Amino acid sequence: ITDEIDGRRQFTSFLVPKAADGVAITDGVEIDFMRPSPHCGLKLTNCRIPAANRLGALGEAFNAISLPMRRVEDALSAAKTAGAMRHRFRLLCQAAARREVTEDMELALGKLAAMPEALSAMAWRAAELLDSGRDDIDDTLSSLAAAARQSGKYVEREVEAFINTWDIEVSDALATANRDLVKSQGIAAYARDLQARKRGQAHLKAV
Repeated sequence: ITDEIDGRRQFTSFLVPKAADGVAITDGVEIDFMRPSPHCGLKLTNCRIPAANRLGALGEAFNAISLPMRRVEDALSAAKTAGAMRHRFRLLCQAAARREVTEDMELALGKLAAMPEALSAMAWRAAELLDSGRDDIDDTLSSLAAAARQSGKYVEREVEAFINTWDIEVSDALATANRDLVKSQGIAAYARDLQARKRGQAHLKAV
């Protein structure tokens, strides 16, 4: 943080040598999902570096790095969720096959099987837009990502209901897949809610 303007923090990026005085690698924040993917920690104590180590313009790191990366994350998020859903669906079917199969169970599984295809279609469209190089796609990417997340939340509710309705025995692998999908829906939830609110405001103003 190199400044604060009208209550908004200004971020600047710097290259910091790992061997510099005051640099310490820590265990980082404990993340209880998406294991074993680790999150590193970094602590800087009275660390001094040359001004020449600055990357980019002063106070522009968020706009130059975080916002463009968010576009990529929005474009790719539905694809990774679709893949995770397919993996979890296979585990769910294996567990369901150990119960008495009914027409209602088959119907419920059939509906769940279709959802990853919808997310894949959203991801494909988002990737096309991202690859187009156009500069007018941010709102569309944000909307596609939001639609994918809402679809994901619906699927999680339906999976929970399916498990409870047919008393499915949840294996460790299925429990892990469920937890990862549910937890991942909450990543950057506040920022996503702000985007949704802005969309709502824009539509109300357009009336």
